[in-house]
Amino acid sequence: MADAGLNVTAIDASPDMVALAARHPGVTAELAQFDALTDIGIYDGIWASFSLLHAPKSDFPHHIAAIKQALKPGGVAVLGLKAGIGESRDKLGRFYAYYEEDELRQILDAADLTVTDIVKGAAKGLAGDTAPFMIVTARA
Repeated sequence: MADAGLNVTAIDASPDMVALAARHPGVTAELAQFDALTDIGIYDGIWASFSLLHAPKSDFPHHIAAIKQALKPGGVAVLGLKAGIGESRDKLGRFYAYYEEDELRQILDAADLTVTDIVKGAAKGLAGDTAPFMIVTARA
């Protein structure tokens, strides 16, 4: 994104991921939890690529509302999530929340985000299992 001339702020809860992101010219990287997103109307886009799926489902609507609040009018949010039902841990002990399309659309609609595209697929994760996913694009 920075190579394309965009101003990029990367936020991650993992010090290793922050260090990795900070190595890229034009990227400001910050160590923070999901709740740290408190900005109002400053982002043209927010890309949450398979990150929010590690938040409990009970917290997810709050995170989506914070994304909506942080976007400029017409701003774009892209979310990568695992498709399915419920919450569980994988073989490596990592927590995941799974979403069905209708459930996700309801949460985004409640936050006043309009879904413009959903791409579905399946891929092998770090634990070695192949699982379905959704990449959702929505506008503020």
